Amino acid sequence: MLLEGLSAIPDIKGDWSKQGWSRPIYVLRRQFEATWGHLDRIDNQYVIVSDRLERPARATFGAEELSSLSRVTAIAVPT
Repeated sequence: MLLEGLSAIPDIKGDWSKQGWSRPIYVLRRQFEATWGHLDRIDNQYVIVSDRLERPARATFGAEELSSLSRVTAIAVPT
């Protein structure tokens, strides 16, 4: 997985209007754990979610952890 660091808070509303592979995937890294999915915001918290319809939260975090958030730019799968 190739990750890109973020220099600003992503446009979450713009992300949700996209469909399929056009929607960005984000990775939140905490120590030895990584959580990936789409980014959403609930009140003053950011949320990594796995599905647009069900919206089950995989990870919740505040603005102080945005430095641990990256955008996925490429994924390689061995064949």
